[in-house]
Amino acid sequence: DAKPNNNIYVKGWPVGFPDFLLQSIFQQYGSVLRLRLLDNPDPEQPTCAALVQMSRVEEAAVAVRQLHGRTMAVSVPPIHVRYAGKDQGNSDNLYVSSLPRTITESSLRQTFLKYGEIKRLRLLQQPGSHETRALVQLGSPQAAAQALRELD
Repeated sequence: DAKPNNNIYVKGWPVGFPDFLLQSIFQQYGSVLRLRLLDNPDPEQPTCAALVQMSRVEEAAVAVRQLHGRTMAVSVPPIHVRYAGKDQGNSDNLYVSSLPRTITESSLRQTFLKYGEIKRLRLLQQPGSHETRALVQLGSPQAAAQALRELD
C-alpha cells in the first residue's frame, strides 16, 4: 500500500460528467485544493479517472475510506434544448447540448419519443469534446415546443 498523503487517484468517473460534481463529493470530507479529470485514452470507454488533492492528509484518508468501492449516485447535469437554426423561431427542429459524451442515439430517441414522432435525430460528436450535441426533428412545432418546455 502507498503511504497516506493528500493526493487521491479516482477511477470510474463517468465520461462527460463535469468536474464540479466530483468536487462536491470530495468536499464532504474536507477542502479540495485541486481536481483534474484525466481523459480516457480509449474513447469508447464510459469512464475516466481523476486526480484530487485535498488540503490535508487526514481529509484524504477519510475520503478514501468512505468512498473506495462505493457506487456514486451522481445526477446527470441538465441538458439544454433550443430551436435549431439561425432565426430560432418556433419550428419542429431542436438543438440539444450538454449531453454526456457516452449517450447513445437509442437513449436520446427514448427521451424524445414521449413527445411524438421523431422525423430525424442526429448525434453531433466532436473528438476531444466532453459533451455531445444533437439535432432532433419532431413531428410538429407543437411537439417541439412541449419538449422544449419540459426538457430545458
